[in-house]
Amino acid sequence: MKAQFILIIFISLLGCKSKNQDTCKNAICTQIFVSVSANITDTTNKTLEGIHTKTVLVKSGLVIHTQSATINSNTFNVVDDSHIKLLGYNSETQLILQVFKANNLVKTVPYTIKTDCCHIEKKSGLDEISLN
Repeated sequence: MKAQFILIIFISLLGCKSKNQDTCKNAICTQIFVSVSANITDTTNKTLEGIHTKTVLVKSGLVIHTQSATINSNTFNVVDDSHIKLLGYNSETQLILQVFKANNLVKTVPYTIKTDCCHIEKKSGLDEISLN
C-alpha cells in the first residue's frame, strides 16, 4: 500500500510538469491525485465476472485506459491525473467509457473532462452505471 501511495504521488508530480505548454511551465501543483471512476452494477452478474472497460478519447479513438473487474469491487477507473498529457493541458476533452460483457460491447457512456496544468475534473458523466 505504501508503495502504491508513493507511485501515485510520483505520477501526479510528473503530470504537473509541462515541457510542451508554456502556460504550465511554472505551475505549482498540489500532491493530490484526482481520478474519475464509475460504479458498475449488473443484477444478473453481481460479481461482474467477464466485465471489462475501455476509456477512449473521442477525437482520436485512442484507448487510454483499460480495466477488468476485480474481486469485491464494482468501481472502474475512467481517467485520472496520470492521463493529463494525453488529454491536454488547460482543455476540455470528450471521452467515452465502453463497458464490455463477455467481450461484447454492452454500454457506452460519455464523459467530459476538464484539465488545468495539474489535475483533471469531471464536467459530465455518470457515477453509477447499470448494465440492466
